[in-house]
Amino acid sequence: MRILTFSLICAAMVTPCAAEVITVDENGGADFVGIQDAIDYSWHGDTIEVWPGVYNERINFYGMSITITSTDPNDLSVVEATVIDAGSSGNAVTFDSGEDAASLLVGFTVQNGDRGIYCYYSDPAIEKCIIKNNNESAIYGVDAQPTIAHCRISENGGSVEHRAVYGCNGRISDCVINDNTGGAIALCDGPIGACTVSGNSSFGFEMCAGIIANSVISGNGDTGIVSGDGQIIVNCTIVCNKGNGYTYGQGADPILSSNIIVLNSGYGVQGSATLAYNNIWANTSGSYDGVPPEPTDIHKNPLFAENGYWNGDPNWVQGDYHLKSEAGRWDPNNQTWVIDDVSSPCIDAGHPAYPTDFEPYPDGNIINQGVYGGTEQASKSPNGQYTYCSSIPACDIDEDCRVGVSDFTLVTADWLRTEELEPNMVIQEWAERYNGPDKNDDDALAITTDSSGSIYVTGWSEGTDTSKDYVTIKYDSNGTKLWADRYNGPGNDYDRAVAIAADSLDNVYVTGSSKGTGGKLDYATIKYASDGTRLWVKRYNGPADGHDTACAVGADSWGDVYVTGWSEGAGGDKDYLTIKYDTNGSQLWAVRYDNPAWGLDDQANAMAIDAVGNVYVTGSSNEDAFTDHYTTIKYDPNGNEVWVAHYSYTDEEAKAIAIDSLGNVCVAGNSNGANGRPDYATIKYDSGGNELWAARYNGPGNDGDYLNGIAIDSVDNIYVTGSSESAEGDMDYATIKYDPNGSELWAARYNGPGNSNDYGLALALDGLDNIYVSGESSGVSGDYATVKYDPNGNELGQARYDGPGNGDDSPSAIVIDSLDNVYVTGWSQDSGYYDYLTIKYAPSYTCTTIITGDFDNDCKIDFTDFVIMSSHWLECNLEPQEACWE
Repeated sequence: MRILTFSLICAAMVTPCAAEVITVDENGGADFVGIQDAIDYSWHGDTIEVWPGVYNERINFYGMSITITSTDPNDLSVVEATVIDAGSSGNAVTFDSGEDAASLLVGFTVQNGDRGIYCYYSDPAIEKCIIKNNNESAIYGVDAQPTIAHCRISENGGSVEHRAVYGCNGRISDCVINDNTGGAIALCDGPIGACTVSGNSSFGFEMCAGIIANSVISGNGDTGIVSGDGQIIVNCTIVCNKGNGYTYGQGADPILSSNIIVLNSGYGVQGSATLAYNNIWANTSGSYDGVPPEPTDIHKNPLFAENGYWNGDPNWVQGDYHLKSEAGRWDPNNQTWVIDDVSSPCIDAGHPAYPTDFEPYPDGNIINQGVYGGTEQASKSPNGQYTYCSSIPACDIDEDCRVGVSDFTLVTADWLRTEELEPNMVIQEWAERYNGPDKNDDDALAITTDSSGSIYVTGWSEGTDTSKDYVTIKYDSNGTKLWADRYNGPGNDYDRAVAIAADSLDNVYVTGSSKGTGGKLDYATIKYASDGTRLWVKRYNGPADGHDTACAVGADSWGDVYVTGWSEGAGGDKDYLTIKYDTNGSQLWAVRYDNPAWGLDDQANAMAIDAVGNVYVTGSSNEDAFTDHYTTIKYDPNGNEVWVAHYSYTDEEAKAIAIDSLGNVCVAGNSNGANGRPDYATIKYDSGGNELWAARYNGPGNDGDYLNGIAIDSVDNIYVTGSSESAEGDMDYATIKYDPNGSELWAARYNGPGNSNDYGLALALDGLDNIYVSGESSGVSGDYATVKYDPNGNELGQARYDGPGNGDDSPSAIVIDSLDNVYVTGWSQDSGYYDYLTIKYAPSYTCTTIITGDFDNDCKIDFTDFVIMSSHWLECNLEPQEACWE
């Protein structure tokens, strides 16, 4: 039996301080008019959304793990209209406080600095930005590993000595780096892929030591690539550069394989290199200099779809470097496949040991040379097998790509066979959206259920004349909205609910932050009756009359209510602040915690309450301006401090807390490892505050691992979840199970169908100790993705939701009721704005043994299955179609 038996306590146990969406508009009407002001207000995990405008300021992240984004980074017109302008001096954007990939800049035009973006001993993420017209470099790094993706970097630098991207050792992908005065990329040692580097005044690449793959290096004013130590250059098209195609720079011999190196003004390859299966042709000075000819290389016209050319000096006109093919070539202008009357000799001419990966059928089973080799846009092979199955038809049991007599025979062999059902993944029963009266942004942040199976969600919604309001909604189990209440605080401005709990009488409590008449944020806690009647509202303004932000709420079995978060103290620093109210809203006590050893910021993020009314609060305390540590406090029911426990490894932030059946306390969050990157860190204390064990998780990417949730099962096993970088550099869900002694039992990772970033955001357990993890997963765009695991870590299934228009959808919270129904809430994009989105999933069942021919999945073969097969009778998906009748 668990010590916490009432659902409201479970909700309070696992609710961290919800990440905030902070808005910026230079014209007013948002939370701030300047980006730096928003950064200075923000806390780790927050998102700063900047509306279009020209922001004449230089910004610094100051170590904050936040996302700063334009309103729509996928819309080029929005990116072009959302400008950070440094005013022709300094750095437009600075990362110099040890930032990592959790510090993200996305969807801006960054211009008119000495350096557009400066990274000093920092590893941020920079995505979907236009970086232009900076005096020296677009991005300049010193011992930095920024991740740079989908950026356009052009017209930077004041002389040929400058480099557009310098000293950046992280992954650079899907970028266009063109028309810069000076070189494009120098001294960048991380992997570089799918980039176009063209029309720059000097070198394309200079002294980089990582891999360069599937990139175009064309029309640069000097050599295409000057190699670094042990560089690998694979599947690149190096064409029409005014120097050599490739020149040896320093260190161990580079490897050049499956490249097209043609039409350069110097040599194709000059200096030491290991060569294999390249096409080196029509370079003005010759194919090789200082390196022996390679027998596997070819020397032929590559037959590009369209050659690039010089239209004066320095005007470079980019070509189309897809390879002509009689079997099919991708036409990017018309987004279709076209047929040519000739085929390039570079098709099926790459290294035979390299996988063809995503090359379309027919592919000849050998990778193509050049930029598109191994990709979905590789030209098709005229040497491939032409008869193929485009997709297996429904009811094709023998998988011969057609439905016919042989399939009918297989079904009749199992006539009337029946197998048992077992519970498996859930199925979606309903999805309810809420869009407020202003038809603008709405974001649900917390969810709970009551004893009757009703569901409550809360968050914020933009009002007609009120900026953001609390909005709390009650649904019945069928998804019918029973009531909705909006709360606009006395400041008639910013009000944002972040946590919710229900007590044993089905009263509901909501807390968050709300601006008062003085323009500062206060705690604002509301109690509702089950019918939506607002019973009381209690506000707290700290002694400094500064900002006070509540992060978690819970209630005990006597109906008393607890709220925690942070509050600015008299010195301007943040303190933990925990308040207890009785059932009528009278304040029983309020206790502050300001770490006496360090005296800087202390921010509570999560709270748990045990069966006798002891309260446990966790979060982080600043040791100095750049270093945080876990700080966990136990208070007795009267608000007396019982103990304080710190976890100090390097730099930490506790985000979640839970209590087991023996009264032990488990705290989890993020802690930098020996490599300076965040790991999961889970700590277990006994009821006296003594540390029993600490367990850490460093994912396969040996990089960023960001924890978001914790839960404890019926036998005191501990589960944590969050996001973890893979070996390929993308984020996956990562869920870990520990036994009560801290031994890791299993680690399960989830990589969604987009094979890109997946962020585990919340978890919950059902009555059988199955684990549900929900988060944002890449599909067409960001989707809700809820994954179910059994107690042994086996994935039982997943449920995904992609909202209208394939916009972004991101859940914030998950809860499971007593019948094992699963509810997930968050936001979903529609027509450019965010709505509340709440989904109910009900348990489903699968067969203990799969029966071939059970087309309706009811675990038996009967007349219905024959009806389904008849609807697909004689379907055939062989190509060409003539093969169906051979």
